[in-house]
Amino acid sequence: MAGDLTWSGNTVKLFSDDSYGNIYAVDYKNELYRSPGGTQAWVRFDSSITNLAINTMNLYDIRGDSTLFAATSFGIFGSTDQGLTWSAANAGLAAQNVYGVARSNAGRITVSTDLAIFTKEMGDPLWTKRYPLKGYLGQLGLFDDGIGNLYAVQPNTNPFSLTSGPIFTSTDNGLSWSYDTAGLASTRGTLFSVDETGTEHLGREGAGYPTPRTFCRRITVSAPA
Repeated sequence: MAGDLTWSGNTVKLFSDDSYGNIYAVDYKNELYRSPGGTQAWVRFDSSITNLAINTMNLYDIRGDSTLFAATSFGIFGSTDQGLTWSAANAGLAAQNVYGVARSNAGRITVSTDLAIFTKEMGDPLWTKRYPLKGYLGQLGLFDDGIGNLYAVQPNTNPFSLTSGPIFTSTDNGLSWSYDTAGLASTRGTLFSVDETGTEHLGREGAGYPTPRTFCRRITVSAPA
């Protein structure tokens, strides 16, 4: 893109875009950048959201179309002016840390948090807890394969293990969830992703493996008759 000459040595942890063609990047220092139209130079503009908190805010994810949602260590924030101003959007959301955001074509927003997975319909100010239905179970970031399936990885609860928990999947845009580990008891949550073809990619270490192994799986979803 035209703004590539302005890159520095920062390590970027995620990219995203919106319906206006803007491209967003978050680096590992929790700095938020935007390339207007995806062709102009990168501009840092995170002060409008990080200044909402007194303590340091972690930016975990940013997703949306005409409305942006930012997942942070202080909840979820929304912006309707391409990130110029932000406001809290946490009504009904019990968790503080929000790790991932996904948006369906119908406008449903799904978030993964340190307590559960929640969804919110377009125009509805309240979040609804979807998984687990009883109790609490934290999840890591969300992954969207672009064909209506969402994925989340349960975080590690064992301080003596480097692995994360099983993979969960939803085939109805976040309303219901089930295990999707397919023979792998655990994974490294940071080494899991789903690409635009619906192929799951997984990297993990295991007993007897001198080096990390990678796995991939593609699920073919048949169109309704």
